[in-house]
Amino acid sequence: MPQRMCGERRYRLRAVPVVVLLALAAAACTGGGGDGRGAEPTSGATLVSPAPDPEPVLAGPEVLTGHREIAWLGPRRGDGTFDPGPSTSEAPWLLVSCMADSGTPSLTVVYDAGSFTATCPSEEAGYSQHQLGAASAGSGPIRVRAPKSVEWFVSLQTEGR
Repeated sequence: MPQRMCGERRYRLRAVPVVVLLALAAAACTGGGGDGRGAEPTSGATLVSPAPDPEPVLAGPEVLTGHREIAWLGPRRGDGTFDPGPSTSEAPWLLVSCMADSGTPSLTVVYDAGSFTATCPSEEAGYSQHQLGAASAGSGPIRVRAPKSVEWFVSLQTEGR
């Protein structure tokens, strides 16, 4: 009989830590002021900061009213080239959104009949738009020349839906 009692104690001692752990886990999930954050840490607790938010991804330029996007490239950094193919519009638009890591560098967009420059601020995205002439209506590649510190997005848009 004494051996059985000793076995029962062992059983009880093993069960008590499991019950305590379950109770602590339940209290951690249900504590707090109902805002879903859990209980406030007690004194001596170590606070762990959440992982930082990922860097925002630069959004492309909005499609102009009455237009449709026929080609785009981005978001990217540094130089880039894309060939949108032939356009059915006589005067498509090239729209650029860009943002610099610091300062206000610029990028240059080069197309078959010319080029234009866009300034890229660091506090928020900068937007620029340029209407291509009839001679450059979707003929040839579009090249973007930009430093690696500039994230950019280019959209080629044409009239119609």
